[in-house]
Amino acid sequence: MTEAYRFDEAIRNDYLYLDPAAGAEWPGTLEVLAGNQEVFDAFLRTEKEFALHKFAEIVEADDAWTIIDEEGGDDDDSRPTHSADRVCILVAAVTEKYPQVSRKAHRIRLFVSLQVAILERYCDAMQKIVDVHGRSGVALTEAASVRLCAVLCSALHVASVLKEWSEDVVRCHTGAADIRP
Repeated sequence: MTEAYRFDEAIRNDYLYLDPAAGAEWPGTLEVLAGNQEVFDAFLRTEKEFALHKFAEIVEADDAWTIIDEEGGDDDDSRPTHSADRVCILVAAVTEKYPQVSRKAHRIRLFVSLQVAILERYCDAMQKIVDVHGRSGVALTEAASVRLCAVLCSALHVASVLKEWSEDVVRCHTGAADIRP
């Protein structure tokens, strides 16, 4: 898809191609690929497998739930964990990779299939930690307390980034805003 987009952009921008039959802008080869449901579904499956593989690497990393020690940060600010920071980067990469998909229905499917899937899995990963450490009914060990704090910092960071993105007009135009009625 990305290569088809680059090809289309070269034809449009370098050669100023417009479809004379359509009397408007040429839809491009990307539309031919994205317009074929089987091709688009196969593309989406492949992208989702890749994104979820990257997600698994993020949450299984040794430092996943370690809070990032930022130089010069305010002591009152919560700091993200490595996993929260990397998950936000992954979601952003998914968002920025597909602004060229012109059909609103396809952008919605990309949003739901990739971004929402990543965020839901991250929420599930945090919930598992809370379930293990937070509901045992016994006094928390120091390690359990640190782990629960890491989950809280992760949740706060992801929520903060999503709120920031919701206020970004360009990002909303290519992503979640398209699903509003």
